[in-house]
Amino acid sequence: MPQEPAPRNVAGVSVPALLHRQTVQDALISVVYTVSVVAITVRLDHGGEPGRPLDVLAYVCMIGVGVALAFRRRWPTGTLYAILALTLVYVIRDYTGGPFFLAVFIAIATVASVMPTREALPRVAIAFVALALSGLFVDSADESGWVHLLYLSWSVVAFLAGKTVRDRRELLSGLRERNRHLEETQEEEARRRVAEERVRIARDLHDIVAHNIAAISLQAATGAYVADAHPDKARDALLTIRQASRQTLDDLRCTLDVLRDGDDSAPLAPTPGLSALPMLVDSVVEAGVPVTLVLEGDTGAVPEAVAGAAYRIVQESLTNVMRHAGPARVTVAVTRLADGLDVSVEDDGRGASAAPGPTGHGLAGMRERALTFGGTFAAGPRPGGGFAVRAWLPVVLEPEDPSADSPPGRPDEASIPHPAGAGGVSP
Repeated sequence: MPQEPAPRNVAGVSVPALLHRQTVQDALISVVYTVSVVAITVRLDHGGEPGRPLDVLAYVCMIGVGVALAFRRRWPTGTLYAILALTLVYVIRDYTGGPFFLAVFIAIATVASVMPTREALPRVAIAFVALALSGLFVDSADESGWVHLLYLSWSVVAFLAGKTVRDRRELLSGLRERNRHLEETQEEEARRRVAEERVRIARDLHDIVAHNIAAISLQAATGAYVADAHPDKARDALLTIRQASRQTLDDLRCTLDVLRDGDDSAPLAPTPGLSALPMLVDSVVEAGVPVTLVLEGDTGAVPEAVAGAAYRIVQESLTNVMRHAGPARVTVAVTRLADGLDVSVEDDGRGASAAPGPTGHGLAGMRERALTFGGTFAAGPRPGGGFAVRAWLPVVLEPEDPSADSPPGRPDEASIPHPAGAGGVSP
C-alpha cells in the first residue's frame, strides 16, 4: 500500500531520526499490546467469560491487530482499515471480550493526530458506522449486541483525543516557527544595525581624518616652499600642522575608545553644526585656500542632525578642494529655506580632471548623508571650469504662529542650478 505522509520535523529533530524513533516506539507498543491482549484474553476465556471460545481465527485477529499497530504512523489509513476489518471479524464471531478493542481506538486516534481533520473525518466515520452496526450481527442470545453501540462513543473520544494531540503539536510547531522567525529577524536587524553603524563610523572617520590630513599636507607643502625666504610663515605652517594633528589624534582617540569599550555613553566631542562653519572656513583659509562663506536665513533653527550633515558635506567638499583643485577660490553658501536647507560649495579650480587615480568614498558619503534625510545631492564640473557640490536637506517645521513671517520657500527644482553630471572626485 502507498506510504502516507509522516509527521514533519519536530523540535529540531531531523526527519530520518524522527521516523526511526517513531518506528521503534510503535514496534514496542505492538509487542506489548499483542502479548498483553493474548494473555488477558486467554485467561478470561478460561475463566468462563461469555462468548465463543477462542480458536485459531481469534488468535489470528489478536496477533494481526497487534502487528498492524507497528505501522500506525507510517500508514495510518491502511492500519485503521486493517484493524477495523479484524475487529469486525472478532466482534461478529462473538469471541471473548477483553482489551482487544483498544487497537481500533488507538488507530482512530492515530488517524486524527497525523491527518488534517477534513481528511480524517471520512475515514473515522467509516469506523464509527462499522463498529455501531457490528453489534447487530452478534449471535449471542441476550441483548448484549446492543452494547456494541458504546463503541460509537468510545470512537468519538478516541477521535477527539487524537485531534487534541494534533492541535497541540501544530500549536507548538507554530510557536517554534514564530520564535525561529523572531530570532532570525532579530539577528538580521542586529546585522543591519552593525552594518549601518560601521558605515556611519567609517564615514565620520573619513570626513574628520581626510579634512585634517588634507590641511596638514597643504600646510606642509606651503612651509617647505617658503622655508628659506619666509621662515616666519614656515613656522606658522608648522604650528597649524601641529594643531591639526592634535585635533585628528583626539578625534581618533574618542572614536577608538567607543569601538574598543562598546560604551555608547563614552564622552564624545559634540557633533559640529552650522555654527562651526566659520571655524571650518578659517582653518581652510589658514591652509592657503581663499573661502567665502555665505549664510542666509535662520540657520540657527535647524535640527542638530540636519545641521551636522550639512557641516560634514561642506567639510568634505572643502577637503576635495584642498586636495585636488589646485589654486582656487571657493564659495560656500548655506541657505535656510521654508522647508529645508540648501548647501552649495563651488570652486574655480581644476575640477574633476585634476584628481589622479580612482575616486574614493567622499562623494558617496555626502550623497548618503543627504539621502538619509530624504534630500537630494548633485556634484560635478562647473561650466567654464571648477567643481560644484549641491545638496538639499529637508527640515521638518515645528508648528508656529500663522501670523508670524515665514522664511522664504524652497525654490523650484528647475531654478536650482545643479552642477552638470554626477561625477566628481573625493578622497
